[in-house]
Parts: sequence; structure tokens; C-alpha cells
Amino acid sequence: SDVLAPYRDLPETPLEALLLSATLWRRMGHVTGDGCWHGKAADALVEVFARAPDGKGLLHGIGRCRLEQAQCLSGVQQAHALDQAIEYLGLAAAAEDDADPRILMEWGNALILRAKRSKQGAGDDHAMAESAFRRALDAGAEVDSDAAWSLQWVLRQQAGFLEGEASHCCRTRARAVIAHALENGRNTDRKAQWQASAIQLALEEIKAGKWTGAAKRMQLKEIQAAHRFLIVEGVAVPVVHAWVKLLCEEASELVGSARRAKYDEAR
Repeated sequence: SDVLAPYRDLPETPLEALLLSATLWRRMGHVTGDGCWHGKAADALVEVFARAPDGKGLLHGIGRCRLEQAQCLSGVQQAHALDQAIEYLGLAAAAEDDADPRILMEWGNALILRAKRSKQGAGDDHAMAESAFRRALDAGAEVDSDAAWSLQWVLRQQAGFLEGEASHCCRTRARAVIAHALENGRNTDRKAQWQASAIQLALEEIKAGKWTGAAKRMQLKEIQAAHRFLIVEGVAVPVVHAWVKLLCEEASELVGSARRAKYDEAR
């Protein structure tokens, strides 16, 4: 970086020096965990883009650096960096004739991060993130990829913000994504996470339906019957966690010795 300093002090820094500086500063950010380096990298790329606006890759680079900067910040500074990341990544995604799943994933992740930090506008951010992840899948991402995982997650989050039929539709779409991943996915290392997600979604649907008493217990029994085949020796931890939550939810509907027995089963 010091070697490039004389070039940056020129009245007009050569584009090559700006690009190399951005690369070095981004690496410094990764090494130090200091968001200011990612910010400097983004600023350098913004200057390059102002002088050479035909570079689609620059939009992605600026957005990615701003997202990495935001992940190191908090408060108003994080909000500002996130807004810029979403703007540039959205432009990069729109500028691509052939959609790039990587850019779409980063755009979706930036939208999710903004929705997490502020409920105001979260519904719109979730909807845009859903679109980004779906486009990533349409562009060739695997059915059990990070894009698919993020898609089912954001659909479940959307459902929590909505009510009635709209909420139900979101969970129905999430269930379809999970089922597709379980039936056609090739990543065996992640299958347990998808199985756990199927159990958790089923439980969320019962809670959203406001079932009570015998009707709720019957629904919980049906979920257990549908997924009990997973509970075998060596069952993966994510499935165990989801199963324990299911048993505890049933225990909360029981009384006396029946409740104690169900909690014992969960333990």
C-alpha cells in the first residue's frame, strides 16, 4: 500500500493504482477485521467507476466491499454502509445479462442483514431477498444450495411478519423449497439441517394456526409420526434439537405425570 501512495497523490490517480489499492485494502480488512479498510476499498472502486462506468464488475465490487464494511460496524454507520451495499449489489444484479448466483446471494444477504437490524421496512427487504434467492436458483444454484437454504429461511421470516392467508402462503412456499431439497439435493453433509428445518416449519405452522388442546396435541403427534424415522442411533444434532423442541411443545399441552414423562423423553 505504501508503494502505491505516490500514485494516489497524483492529481488523477491511475485506474490501475486505484484497483490495486482496493484489492490490498480489502485484504487488510479481512486480516484485521477493521471495517475501515473495506470502506477505503469501496471508496477506491467508486472513484474507478466514476471514471469508467461501463464496468459491471465494479458495481459488484463496490457492493461487496460495503457489505463487508457493514458487517464490521454497528448503529448508524452500519445502516449507511448497508444501504449502499444493497444499492450497488442490486444494480450489479440488474446489470447482468446472465444472472450471477454469487451476486444475487450477496444482495439477498445484505437485505436480510438490514431486515434483522430494523423491523421498519423488513417486510420489503424480505420480499426482495426472496426474489434474489429465487433468481439465484433459476440461474443454476443447486436445490440444496445456500441460495435454497436462505430462500426457505426468509420465507419463514416473512410468514412471521404477515397474517392469515399471506402468512400461510409463505410457509407453503417454504415447505416446497425444503421438500425439493430433501428429495433432489445432492449435498449429503447438509441433509440433516434440511430435515430439522422441515420439523421446525411444521411446528411453526401449528403455532401460527393457534391450535389448542386435543386438536393441537393431535397435530403434534402427526408431525412426530411423519419424522420419527429420523430418530435413530447416530441421529444428527440439528435433528435432535428440532425433535426436542417438538416434544417440549407437546409437553406444554399436558399435565401431571404425562407432562413429566414427555419432558423426560425430551431429555
